[in-house]
Amino acid sequence: MPGRRSRGFTLIELLVVIAIIAILIGLLLPAVQKVREAAARMSCTNNLKQLALACHNYEGMNGGYPPIYLSGDQPGWVTAVLPYVEQDNLSRLWPDGLNPTGTNWKTPALAPVVGTVLKLQTCPTSPVGGRVLGPADGFSFTAATADYAATASFTGTLYAQLYPGTTADVTAPMQVAVPGKITGITDGTSNTLLIVEMSGRPWWYLPNKQRSTGTTNNPRTYGFGFWAHNNAHNISTFTADGTAAGTVCAVNCSNQFGVYSFHPGGANAAFADGSVRMLPSTISPKTLAALVTRAGSEVVPGDAY
Repeated sequence: MPGRRSRGFTLIELLVVIAIIAILIGLLLPAVQKVREAAARMSCTNNLKQLALACHNYEGMNGGYPPIYLSGDQPGWVTAVLPYVEQDNLSRLWPDGLNPTGTNWKTPALAPVVGTVLKLQTCPTSPVGGRVLGPADGFSFTAATADYAATASFTGTLYAQLYPGTTADVTAPMQVAVPGKITGITDGTSNTLLIVEMSGRPWWYLPNKQRSTGTTNNPRTYGFGFWAHNNAHNISTFTADGTAAGTVCAVNCSNQFGVYSFHPGGANAAFADGSVRMLPSTISPKTLAALVTRAGSEVVPGDAY
């Protein structure tokens, strides 16, 4: 009796199998993406927590938070806390410390130092985080990027619109030139921001997209977005499309002096009590302004974040 031939898949059966596999992949992909985002958010949270603790250790040792400067050539608060984040070797290579009249951080001799990627300044969700940019990218210097920035103050003109008739101090814990102290945070350390995400720099981002000017993304070429830069900013809020300062959108509107991340639903921030919390993209500009100031006496809603 002749042997039977093995029967292969028919075309219809093959298509059914392919469809089932495609459905399974479609079901698994969101779960994988959620796991990856959860891991990225945890890493980002840990970075901010360590940076906040470093600022507190600095405050305890020096009687005030790291001073900040608003010139693009002056070194920033990150340089000051290098010894407190196990980067003492980089700190020793800096010739003048935080002397505001000292060595320009963009000096070519400092390129090996400022071009060192700091893991604590890199959020895994950032498309630019952990990169070293230089002349090939259109800059006159070489330096590593930064995804986190200190809050220097809240923009005064916007604050006046959000809190009309008030004369509150819009300064944040880390102050210009004169070191701020933890005792000066009269709004409460759990209601005062210390460090926020400002991801995607030095390129500019608007809600859910890059900002384009002509055929380029218009990076801040003077040093905005590098950890060695002063890296402390007067926080702004924006119009709904993020293209101008305004009082509609507070988080993930623009990374041009705004709180911005690539996490869905909001951005991470470190508070002056050392905690790290997510600021939702739905937070109001008025609440964000209250959280930035250290002594504004504003009332922050209990369910604001």
